[in-house]
Amino acid sequence: MGWRSKFIFLLVVYFAGFATAIYYLAPSDRGQCQAASFLGSSDDGSQPIDNAAVKDFCNKAYTKASASFSNIDWENLKEKFNLAVRELVEKAKNSQNKAVEGTEDK
Repeated sequence: MGWRSKFIFLLVVYFAGFATAIYYLAPSDRGQCQAASFLGSSDDGSQPIDNAAVKDFCNKAYTKASASFSNIDWENLKEKFNLAVRELVEKAKNSQNKAVEGTEDK
C-alpha cells in the first residue's frame, strides 16, 4: 500500500468520523417526541408537554431510587468492593509477571 492510498484512506476515515460527530451533535426533536409520548400526548406534538408533570415524575423517581438505596449495608458493600479490587490487582500482577517471565530469553 503506497503513501497515496494510505493518505486517501486516512482522509476517508477522518471525514467519516467528522460526519459522525456532526450527526450526533446536531440538534433534533427526537427527545421531545419521546418525552411527549411518555407523558401520553400524541406523536405529532399537538399536545404540549406539561413541565409540572415532568417535574412530578422526576421527583417520584428520585424518591423511589433513594428509598431503595437506603436499605443497603454500606460497610458490607465497602468490604466486598475492597476485596474484589484487591483480587483484581493480584490477578493483574500475576498476569504481568507471567508476561515478563515469558519474554525472557532462556
